[in-house]
Amino acid sequence: MENGNTVRRRTSSTPTPKEAAEGIDKLPGPRTNTQQLLLLSFFPATLIFGTLWCFLSPHSSDPNYFSKKSNLFNVYFVKYGWLWTTLVFGLHAARLKPSLQLQAIVRYGLATTFWIAITQWFFGPPIMDRGFTFTGGYCELVAADRENVGSRAEYIMASAACRSANGQWKGGHDLSGHVFLLCHASLFLASEIWPVVAKKVRYGGSFDITTKAVLSLVGLWWWMLLMTSIYFHTTLEKVSGIVVAYAEWYIVYVWAQRNEQLRAFLGAPEHSL
Repeated sequence: MENGNTVRRRTSSTPTPKEAAEGIDKLPGPRTNTQQLLLLSFFPATLIFGTLWCFLSPHSSDPNYFSKKSNLFNVYFVKYGWLWTTLVFGLHAARLKPSLQLQAIVRYGLATTFWIAITQWFFGPPIMDRGFTFTGGYCELVAADRENVGSRAEYIMASAACRSANGQWKGGHDLSGHVFLLCHASLFLASEIWPVVAKKVRYGGSFDITTKAVLSLVGLWWWMLLMTSIYFHTTLEKVSGIVVAYAEWYIVYVWAQRNEQLRAFLGAPEHSL
């Protein structure tokens, strides 16, 4: 009898598969999953493929629409990349449960702050420009412009100021702003929209207009990342751009999700629907 009771007690305490799955969902953070592994490898693989194509393909130096900086996708989409990212994310955030919208906006705020600090402003010149001048870069001006700028020439520390003075960045390490933006925006949008896509794929059904808009923009960003990796920048510039882009994504969507306090503050995209 004692052994039988012991067996029954042990049997009754054994969770069913459903209970086990629910228990896993309640852990402080997600395990390394297919989503994280795919996002961790997809964009670096794109960059590697594009770079190899640039070096090995006999046609990589041929004139191409996407090899021109004046192509419409670059001028009207990539140039205003974070604006387009903001618009489609706004459509996605508007359909979330009201109690979870704030956490989604906080995640967007962190991504936006990171983009601003790297490419626009960081208590003066952005981080990418500070890195350029720190590694020996400077603004080279033609003689006439140098006379107009005068003694201020050596103090031009931002790429925007250099361009406005008709100068060119010379020397130093110039992190690829295009690679950074395209990868950073893609990682952010893909992480936020993934639960919606996974749910539709698993249970069937068509994507609504909002999901299609987000996926279309991610697809465009991926294509422009591939074109950038083929036609523009040195290998080191592209690598540094993608590494910096992954830094914020890893902190917010991987590391912070494994910390109970940070996860409670930031929320998780998979709980937003």
